[in-house]
Amino acid sequence: MANAVRTYLASRRARTSILEGSWFADPAWDLLLDLFVCRIEGRPIAVSAACVAAEAPWTTALRWITKLLEAGAIHRALDPEDGRRSLIWLDEQVALRVERWVRCHLLSETSISYWPVETPTHQLPMP
Repeated sequence: MANAVRTYLASRRARTSILEGSWFADPAWDLLLDLFVCRIEGRPIAVSAACVAAEAPWTTALRWITKLLEAGAIHRALDPEDGRRSLIWLDEQVALRVERWVRCHLLSETSISYWPVETPTHQLPMP
C-alpha cells in the first residue's frame, strides 16, 4: 500500500516537471498522503520534512499543516528525542478514510464503498 501511494505521489510530481508549471498544486492532499505512508511505516514525521513533502512553498505548507491541525485531521507533539522539533501524524479516523481512498482508487479494491458510511468527524477547511 505504501508503494502504491509513493508511486501516485511521484506521478503527481512528474506532471509539474513535464508541464513546467504549478497548475497541479495540492499541498493538503500531498501532506495527507505522505503522512499516510509514514503511518504505514510506523513513524511520525517532522514538520520540516512534511513541508518538503508538500511540494509547496514553506509558508504554504505550514499554513496547511496549521489548518489540518485545527481541523483535527493531524496531531502534533514535540519529538521526545529532540525537543527542538515537532512531529506530526494522521488522526486515526482520517487515516482510515485515506486508506479507503487508496484501496478504492490506487489498489482497485472495488468491494469497498466510495463514500464513508459514518458521519465525517473532520471537516477540512477550504483554502
